[in-house]
Amino acid sequence: MNNDTTKIPGYRLSRILTPEQVQGVRERWQWISDTLSPTLEVLTAEERKSKMRISAKLEIFSDESLQFAKERPDVGPACLVVDDFQADGESADMLASFFRPMFELGQQLQDNFLIARDNYCSTARAYYASAKENAKRKRPGAQQIVDRLAKAFEGQGAKGTNEPVPAPNPAPAPTNSEQ
Repeated sequence: MNNDTTKIPGYRLSRILTPEQVQGVRERWQWISDTLSPTLEVLTAEERKSKMRISAKLEIFSDESLQFAKERPDVGPACLVVDDFQADGESADMLASFFRPMFELGQQLQDNFLIARDNYCSTARAYYASAKENAKRKRPGAQQIVDRLAKAFEGQGAKGTNEPVPAPNPAPAPTNSEQ
């Protein structure tokens, strides 16, 4: 990606959804939220930290343990209910089948949001720079535009200027295991 903010970037996100498609996506997200939210738990940061980190090896270990528990329940703890053990595994598998594609889609949405926002803000900065140049040349109305746009950056620029300060790179969204 071109990080040169002195040029108006090419519009990489030229495929724009129709308003009907956007509404359809929003309605489907709402349906998913309405369907799942009543059944989902919300952990505190401390509770989240206390949970085991999921790995392929741990999943294999858990699957094999379930198989042994089904075959030899007498070897497990007396309080073990094999049906509940199996239901926990089925729940994890079902949630993974939701989470993994949603996480991947979330990453793609975030990436494209960052691209779109970067293009939008880069174009705004290019417009501002052009307006400043036109104001120096005493083009009618240009100074009023510069003055109005400069207000967005008051107190952010170098001492004594209203120059825009480049925004820091946003931090990546936390993954589920980091939340």
